[in-house]
Amino acid sequence: MIENITFLNRQGTQLSGILRYPETKQKMPALIVLHGFHQNKNHDLIAQLANELGYYLLTLRFDFHGHGESFGERYVMSEQVHDTIAAIAYVHNRPQVSKVFLFG
Repeated sequence: MIENITFLNRQGTQLSGILRYPETKQKMPALIVLHGFHQNKNHDLIAQLANELGYYLLTLRFDFHGHGESFGERYVMSEQVHDTIAAIAYVHNRPQVSKVFLFG
């Protein structure tokens, strides 16, 4: 299953993301994929690899503020930390998530 989602960072800036997960009622770990400075959430290699290998894994790829489809000023490193914290909170509240990991 693939879902386009949005969530807010601590300043109320809307961040755009993509959730990908297998259709199951099992609890599963979540992997939040953090993109680089000149990238965006559309780089899907890790999510594809996990799913192809048969791992029950929820992945969240999101655009930091000012990147891709997210709002806000670009290249404010301290705010990217807060964007990541907001992403962790969003994923942690999903009922199927057992634990959360970061990559990137």
